[in-house]
Amino acid sequence: MLAARLAGPVATSREESLRSYRLFAARDPRVMIGLDPEWTWEPRDLIELMADKCGVSADPTHTSGHDVIDPERTLEALDAFAARLGKAARDKVPVLLGTGHPHRLLGFYAALADALSAAGCTVLTPAQGHCVDITTRFGLRTYNLDYVRGVALVREPDVLTAGRETGAHSHSPSRFAPRWRLPRRPATPSRNWSSGTMDGSAGQVSWGSRP
Repeated sequence: MLAARLAGPVATSREESLRSYRLFAARDPRVMIGLDPEWTWEPRDLIELMADKCGVSADPTHTSGHDVIDPERTLEALDAFAARLGKAARDKVPVLLGTGHPHRLLGFYAALADALSAAGCTVLTPAQGHCVDITTRFGLRTYNLDYVRGVALVREPDVLTAGRETGAHSHSPSRFAPRWRLPRRPATPSRNWSSGTMDGSAGQVSWGSRP
């Protein structure tokens, strides 16, 4: 994880992190990742939260350089993630998978889709082909919801070929919010859960809670 900069000094700068905290405190939809806080969060509150959960510096006067994520807390989060996946597989619950980072993480989530399907879980693929409005730094943009190997992603409107292993970078939860129902990907119980592979990008799972 340290070599890949998934933990330790990471590629995200302290300036970028602090900017995200400020935007989150202002409830900017671009960084809310679907959360609706019950009370007011100030940037200082978010710094303390991220220091507790991820191990970044709790010092508000630290405003430049690389941010640092604690490797031990990352491993703890991965263990919790693995336990939750194991329970889902044992209980054969329906699952919905998606990524806003398809260029790097599609293979990881597709392997999870295969493994969960093999365990008897139904991999959901609702609303494929529907349009999703996402607030970006360029304003409101419309994207198309698609699935590749059971994994949801969004595409630019001018990308017409469904099923291609490319997609747009997005932190919006809107791609998982549609209410429409379309056919589901069938489970394939003949395959073994333990055969599912996970690539090295699994370390990024712990970043999901970052504002």
